Amino acid sequence: MKLTKDEEKLLTSGGEELTSKFAAVIDWRGEFEEIVEDFGRFLPDGFLSFEEGDDSLTVRSRNGVAEVPLDGDPPFGLDLAAAIAALLPPDYEACAIRDTLGSDTHCYLVRSYEWWSEARRAHPECRRIFAKPSELPGGFKLRKR
Repeated sequence: MKLTKDEEKLLTSGGEELTSKFAAVIDWRGEFEEIVEDFGRFLPDGFLSFEEGDDSLTVRSRNGVAEVPLDGDPPFGLDLAAAIAALLPPDYEACAIRDTLGSDTHCYLVRSYEWWSEARRAHPECRRIFAKPSELPGGFKLRKR
């Protein structure tokens, strides 16, 4: 697999001007459906779904289920995003651009596991730019299949 020039730039610098084209841009106040759709544009149709209940969100992927409780202080958009990122492996990974993690908008580069393997091999420095799902905070319960 060959990385494009834009992907190379994104991996080595975070490529801020490329972010909205190549990444899921998640605002902490975002509508739940919009957040799922933003991740979904990088995934096969039907890979991801969600249901909103009175006191929780249930997110499903082909690889498991996550429950995001809707208790405490809203908004819950970033919890939902972290839950989605945790549900994608082993087929896909959604790694967050570290520079966005301290803000109210997080950016996730969603790609196949093979793509990320090649990216990390070709650009080991990308580990400083991107956080893996296991490094992300989030208030959710994950049930893997």
